[in-house]
Amino acid sequence: MTIADLLKECPYEKIKEKFMLHYGGEKLREFKSLYNWMTILEPSENPDRSLYISITAYDMEGHELEHFDENNPDVDFDVYAYEKKSRKEIYSIAAASYMDFAAGIVDDDTMKRYSPENILAHCFLEITSCPPENDDKRHN
Repeated sequence: MTIADLLKECPYEKIKEKFMLHYGGEKLREFKSLYNWMTILEPSENPDRSLYISITAYDMEGHELEHFDENNPDVDFDVYAYEKKSRKEIYSIAAASYMDFAAGIVDDDTMKRYSPENILAHCFLEITSCPPENDDKRHN
C-alpha cells in the first residue's frame, strides 16, 4: 500500500489525533499544510525508483522494540525509506520530494505493526521536521 493509498482511506482527524498524541501541537500548522499538499498529489509509479517506507519503534534508552503499544507516547519512532533492490541504503523521507513520498510503498512489516493513522502521523513529523529551505525541491 502506498502513502497516497493510506491518505485516501484515513480521515484527517484520525491522523491529527495520533500526531497530537505523539508530538503535541507545536507543528500542527505544518502538519495541516503537508496534509493538504499530499491529498492533491497524484503520484505515478516508477518501479525503478520505488521507495519503501519503514518505521521502527524504540524505548526511551534507544533499544529497538519488538512488542509495543503504538499509542504509547513514551515510545520513540524512526521513519526511513529504502529501495527494494538495496535495503542497505537508508534514506530520510524528509529529503524526498512530496511526489516520491506519496508514491512510497509502506513495507509489509510496518503495515502489520502500525495503524494507517499512526504511519502517516510519524511520517508527517519526519517531513515537517525538515528545514524550510528544502521546500522548493519537495513540491516537485
